[in-house]
Amino acid sequence: MADITEYKYIFDHEALNEIPITDILERFCEPKGSNKYTCPGEHKGSKVVKVHTGTNSCHCYDNQCEFYSNGSLMNVAIAYKKSFSEACRWLSEEFNKPMIPNPEYKGSDKATSNYTPRTTGFTAPAPIFEIEYEEFDPLKAYSNVKVETYLDRYDDMDVAQRLKMVYTFMYRFILKSFSQKAKFGFYLDKRGLTYSKAMNSIAYMSVKDAEVLLQEMRKHFNDLDLMAFGILYDKDHKHAGQWKFSSIDKGGLLFVPSFDLYSDMVTGFMVRPTHPPKWMIDKKTKELQLSKTDIVKPFPFGLTNQLLTSDNPYVFMTEGHPDGFVFPDVIDINGKEFDTLRVPNPGTSGLIESKMKVLKNKTVLIAYDQDEAGRSACFGYVMLQSNKEGKLKFPDDEKGHKELELVKHRHELNAEKYSLNEYKGILQKLGKAGVNAIPISWDIVYGGDLNDLEINGNFEEVWETAFKPLLR
Repeated sequence: MADITEYKYIFDHEALNEIPITDILERFCEPKGSNKYTCPGEHKGSKVVKVHTGTNSCHCYDNQCEFYSNGSLMNVAIAYKKSFSEACRWLSEEFNKPMIPNPEYKGSDKATSNYTPRTTGFTAPAPIFEIEYEEFDPLKAYSNVKVETYLDRYDDMDVAQRLKMVYTFMYRFILKSFSQKAKFGFYLDKRGLTYSKAMNSIAYMSVKDAEVLLQEMRKHFNDLDLMAFGILYDKDHKHAGQWKFSSIDKGGLLFVPSFDLYSDMVTGFMVRPTHPPKWMIDKKTKELQLSKTDIVKPFPFGLTNQLLTSDNPYVFMTEGHPDGFVFPDVIDINGKEFDTLRVPNPGTSGLIESKMKVLKNKTVLIAYDQDEAGRSACFGYVMLQSNKEGKLKFPDDEKGHKELELVKHRHELNAEKYSLNEYKGILQKLGKAGVNAIPISWDIVYGGDLNDLEINGNFEEVWETAFKPLLR
């Protein structure tokens, strides 16, 4: 057995175990209704697990299955990654949960850290560790790639090149082959948005067109790669070789692309159904991720070479991509007009910390939702845990601080022990990467998010009071 004192950094197991188990199951399993998925276990009989959100675990209905008695988040990850260490590594990378300094490390080059093991009755300081930031090179050449020119060389490409070829071919085929009319109906009619030219970059297809798309894809790419890149169910799935989004059988799919920084090739997608199935509605899931972060870690939609080289110094960062469409396509800064720069950052599928430094020459205006979840994502949050009340989350802003103090006072009056753990939000992470970031707040009565502001007719007022004074 390995000696833990030999390792300078260790996985943050508490942070890993706070990842919603549904975020893991939906990457590998087929939804089977409200909080139910195909079982990740290898067994005969019933193959359905039910998720218990309170314990962040799942339970298989087959009493011969390992997940009948131990459906922990970690066991689910191990089922797919085949070992504990690989499961931890995947969770850490996929969900942006960095390793932390090991307090028991006995090497001479001990990591500089104010890390203290978590216990009760104190606040554990945020660990200090080095992040290897990716930087943007504005002098590096940008390429417009004609995919058809390189199809005959596909087999000689490395896996990252093949992934970009497959995603780019798929994206361009959808845009040119299928009517995009329903896309604008979704944004303009269903979402109540005003037209934005950025909508043209979203690729729409009806769910009925899936077979046409797959027939064309199979003319150029083999099924093993289509499975490896998440377009088809993989070979171990009971629906192996079938369309990965077959559980969505109504309406259409909006493919929100991520682009390579130095070419017009696609590196991944967020996929939003226009008519989400019940299991997505029950989980409050709006988008599904189509990418392979172990091959290529995509940037969010809108974070492109064109954005980073633009003279416009301001970037609007939102939670979802429809919120970004609320901003006008052109903004005035000191009497000069600029194309608007928008970057949606959807939670665990958004901009990972090691890539944030590419924005160091921009000022990022964070316009997240004004509810508790949006405030926590922006400012970070404090988690209070006690035996009596379980886990309570408080956004790390003025309102959250007041609420936290009341709860702490209640515990102290009753002599109840509690622990406090702090988690960084996008504001702190951008700041650590050297990016100037400013949070934007408004009275929630005007609308909980930017889309609500537009629908309620209040965006112009909030624009004039909260946004425009910063554009100078």
